[in-house]
Amino acid sequence: MTYSSRAADSLQALTHITFQLESGETLGVLGESGSGKSTLAAALPRFLPVNAQIHGEVWFEGQELVRATSRSLQHVRGRRLATIFQEPLLGLHPTLRVAEQVSDVLAAHASVNRSALPEKTLQLLSMVFPAESERVANSYPHELSGGQRQRVLIAQAIACGPSLIIADEPTASLDTTTQQEILALFRALRQELNLSMILITHNPALLAGFADRILVLYAGRIVEIGPTEHVLNAPQHPYTRALLRCASALAETRGANRRQTLPVVPGDVSNIPTRTQGCRFEPRCPDKFDLCTKREPALVPTSAAHNVSCFKYGG
Repeated sequence: MTYSSRAADSLQALTHITFQLESGETLGVLGESGSGKSTLAAALPRFLPVNAQIHGEVWFEGQELVRATSRSLQHVRGRRLATIFQEPLLGLHPTLRVAEQVSDVLAAHASVNRSALPEKTLQLLSMVFPAESERVANSYPHELSGGQRQRVLIAQAIACGPSLIIADEPTASLDTTTQQEILALFRALRQELNLSMILITHNPALLAGFADRILVLYAGRIVEIGPTEHVLNAPQHPYTRALLRCASALAETRGANRRQTLPVVPGDVSNIPTRTQGCRFEPRCPDKFDLCTKREPALVPTSAAHNVSCFKYGG
């Protein structure tokens, strides 16, 4: 997938992204800022600016979305495929009550009689606010906490009974306790509604015990994909190991009264120039060797369900 610009050559944002998602499966997409996670989230339902172009195909429930007409996409977005974005204040209208905003989604995408909208709206809010659905329904977004606003977005996402939800950093702005509450809600909804999910995050701890598989993105390319337990407990790509080492060290120092230097991944993914050859992670990789500068490694299997893009394993 590329972004075109008048001032410069086209920017290749995503390259060779290929994966499948089974019914009821949750896929975690992991990577630091600038790795292409949000671009992937926007590309699947084609929420892209006019200067973006997808070179490939996106198949969803037997329909190819890249070349689908706007009319066809209207029958997919919201109804069968829903997206939850990172910042709920940007996704909610500040001058409309919550009930009206959830009701608008139903009116736009679901076959619900207008007279039945209030009851259906309250039913949805009861699923995500079991104890205070009526109060929340009559509230404005600014009267709710960050976690409550995120639950409103979840209510909008499940309103029309989708089979797939793409959640782009849905807990990034929330405290640790609220993050776990939102994940618990996702677990309950997955089981009750038989949902498939793509959960995008920079925090690997959120994926443990939640995602079935993890896809690790770096500079717009898959560097590792496999079962969650394998990726978190036995990471194989140098980038994945570095990410987990940083996250583990941060978790260990929380609450500590002493100062400690935290590990980092040297360099910055956003400052890596477009490479005409070689591995994209090579400038930051502690395990690089000569071949890494000559061509980009292929994604190769290291077990039946685990694939890695690194010359240490072939490619």
